[in-house]
Order: sequence, then C-alpha cells, then structure tokens
Amino acid sequence: GGGATGGTGGGATGGTGGSCTPRSYGPRTASMARSVAAGIPIVNPQGALASDTGLAVATLGGGQSSTALRFSGYGVAGIAYQPVLRGVFVGTPTVRMRQLGGAWFTPVATAGGSEIRLTTMVAGASFDLSFTGMGLGCVLNLDSVTLEGPPGSGLPALQPTVVVETSNTAVWSTPDNARVTDSAFATATDTALPTDELALTNFGFTVPTGVDVTGLSVTVRRTTPGGMSGPVFDDQVRVLAGPAPGSFTNKASNAQWTVGPSSFTYGGPRDTWGGLLLASFVNSSVFGIGLSVRSQAFYQVGIDSVEVTVHTCE
Repeated sequence: GGGATGGTGGGATGGTGGSCTPRSYGPRTASMARSVAAGIPIVNPQGALASDTGLAVATLGGGQSSTALRFSGYGVAGIAYQPVLRGVFVGTPTVRMRQLGGAWFTPVATAGGSEIRLTTMVAGASFDLSFTGMGLGCVLNLDSVTLEGPPGSGLPALQPTVVVETSNTAVWSTPDNARVTDSAFATATDTALPTDELALTNFGFTVPTGVDVTGLSVTVRRTTPGGMSGPVFDDQVRVLAGPAPGSFTNKASNAQWTVGPSSFTYGGPRDTWGGLLLASFVNSSVFGIGLSVRSQAFYQVGIDSVEVTVHTCE
C-alpha cells in the first residue's frame, strides 16, 4: 500500500543543440492498481441462462478471445453430463473450458447448426467457458448452456441458475502491493495461461502545460522463483489511455525473466511508445501503465513496483 512516490522534478540534464533543455519528472509510482480481466467483453451474460429470447453476445475477430462465463447452479454433482451450447453462431468459435479449480483446456467439440456439443464429461455443477474467433472471426449469440446425458442415457437436461462474467486469465493477488517499492509483491500463479492486466494509474505527475514530452522510462521491479516455475515472459507492457486499449506500442520484451528479484526498464528519454504524449495526458488520472505475463508451463510471478519517469524538453 501507499500513495504516489518520487519527485516531481529534476535538474536539467544538458541541452539539445540549444533549442531546449532536457528535464525529467519522477520516477513516480502509482496510487491505484487493479487486476483487469483480459478479453472481449460478453454483453448480457444472463442471456445464456435459458433457452429464451435473451442472448449473451460477443463479436470476436480472428484470434480474439472473449472474457469467460461461469455457469453454476445446475444442482448436480458426481453424475457425468455433457455441456451443450445452443444459439446462433456466425462462424464457429473455439471453446475453452475450465472446471472449478482446474486449468483451461480445449475440449473436443461437435458443431452443427445452432448447437455445439462438448464431449468433455462434467461431474460437477460449476465450470467456465471462453470463446476464440477463428479465421475471419465469429459472432457469438449464446442462448443456453445445458448439461445433458450422453445420447440414450435418459438423464434430464439441466439448466444453470447462475451465469456471471469472469476472467479467462490469471488474476493478480494483492495488486495494491505493486504501488510502492517495498518488497511486497502483487502475485500471480497459473499454468500456461496469461495473467490479467495489472493496471497502474494515478501517478500524480505535474508536468507544466505546453511542455514537449519526449519519452517515458518505465522500470518494473519483479521476481520469479525458478525451480518448479517455468520460463516467464512479458505478454503486454503498454501505456493505458482510458478504458480501451490506446494506439501506443506494446513494449513487451522477448527476453525471458531473470530468476529472482530483478529490474527491467522499458522505453527511454526519446521513446514516446508509438503515441502522442502530452503534459495534460501524463498528468491525468487515465494515464497509466498496464502489464501482463505469459508462460507455457506452471509459473509464479511477482511485481514489487512500476516506476515511471516522464522526459521533457523545455
């Protein structure tokens, strides 16, 4: 925990041909940190409760994944059922599934007309589904997800009583720990699943209006234990410009994370991250840094802090 830290100014660091004087503001840390679910939001999740006129809807481009839907309240445990998805599918999505407490996997699916039947047997009453657009993408209009016995089993079809939107990525625990450099870490653990985006905002900069912002330096203090934890890599490191992804460049490095505590700096005095940096923007509450992590195996990661320095020419 803790508020924004770091100076709001710095001495001149030398001229640039006499036209202006470089100056640095920071480094500063964030006063707000959140774990933000990745994926295209599914509109009206409750539309998938039962076969009726309501629909849960998502439009997915090729390769784009949705957030997840958690289905529960079927009132059964210990009996094997198959999930059957019904609705209107413009293009067939790839369906991923996670039973509570387990890892995500891609079940064998049989698609036909307005139905997608998953061959995975569900022996419990709660599971998550996420969807990925293939080829040119797809439009998902999901009407219901029932649990049904194998053909000829005589088992009745069961409807869920609860459907909620949830994350299809690994959630950051104690994200507030990433606000201050103090060896208390925001942590994430999963298997072959990227993390949520760790979104850090409210850095409290006071760069003078009209000053030319020439770049950003972002230092991430992080750790991964090695051992049983597999190789860890950046997934996204980007400038946040509000609720939707901005036009800034993903600065994720291809380098594997160093085992143990370490620091890595992205950007620099002459790096605007592919976008337009204005003093009013970096001073605002919507400005921030978002980062996520990936691995192809079991992993454990921690973020101690994200320190941002704004470089200007005045």
